[in-house]
Amino acid sequence: MTDHERDNSRRFRRADVVMQVQYRSAGSFLVSYSLNLSKGGLFLDTDDLLPVGTKLSVAFTIPGATEAVQATAKVIWRRENASADGPRGVGLQFKDLEQSIGEQIDTMIRDFGGVRLMAIAGDTPSLDRLSRYLRSVIACDVLQQTPREVSEVGFLEQPDLLLLDLDSAGDEGMRTIEVSLNRDPAVPVVAISRDSPLRERAAALGAAITFDNPPPFKQLRQRILEVLARPSARSLS
Repeated sequence: MTDHERDNSRRFRRADVVMQVQYRSAGSFLVSYSLNLSKGGLFLDTDDLLPVGTKLSVAFTIPGATEAVQATAKVIWRRENASADGPRGVGLQFKDLEQSIGEQIDTMIRDFGGVRLMAIAGDTPSLDRLSRYLRSVIACDVLQQTPREVSEVGFLEQPDLLLLDLDSAGDEGMRTIEVSLNRDPAVPVVAISRDSPLRERAAALGAAITFDNPPPFKQLRQRILEVLARPSARSLS
């Protein structure tokens, strides 16, 4: 963790929340994802490592809000390579943030329940593998259940997203998709399988994303962030 990260963590409470962020600098318009937020700034998960000192116009929607926030920010640190601290990206500091927006962010952080992702597979090795995938995407609580448990008792906790191994789940994997989408709110499903017909069945039932098994991690991570950034996938207590 850089000195800037430590200083910002001490000064402001933050939440590990996924948001889509639109930002503009020197005529370039880009879209990326923020993996955490405080009223002091945010972290952008991006390979576009802008120079420290770069000034940006940013737009994002605070979880629980309906209107996008417009703000100015400055790059104050960069993470050149992915590490145990997180992915490549840049840390932004807000400049002259409106008090009302800061209060909205503080309220969101106070009420935020954390990101909860669930791994569903038919055997322990597959569950552990899916859990590692999910923990590599974002700081989160990873829940584990088998498809049989889901069929018999439903979800023990409400997750924000479900990663389902259809190859180890058998026919109960399709039932898991139905249970997920019939909840209120519905739980988006990412389904993986080596079998193309299984992936097609999962998509027909409403799985948000399907991938080969094992999935290409970079693409899987990007698509999971896209789903988590949707308003319906955000955890507020």
